[in-house]
Amino acid sequence: MPIAVWVASQFARDAGSALGAVRVGLVAISVVVVFDQLIPTDRQPPYLAGSRLRPLFSAAGQMGLKPLPPDIVAYVDRLKRDRRI
Repeated sequence: MPIAVWVASQFARDAGSALGAVRVGLVAISVVVVFDQLIPTDRQPPYLAGSRLRPLFSAAGQMGLKPLPPDIVAYVDRLKRDRRI
């Protein structure tokens, strides 16, 4: 196998691994944000309450929620109120 083909295939593998890691991080942040916004603290599962990475994911999620329009935040609050969450 020529060296150029090996370098290209290795780059593609590394790029795919990096994108997969980013995707896992975004899913984890999304799960933490959903739990933070919709489920009261006393009803959250113990594996999430004891997580050491949760504060990091929660902070990242809160930074992502800041630029949301106020009507979306009001909609989430209304859902919580209507469903007594």
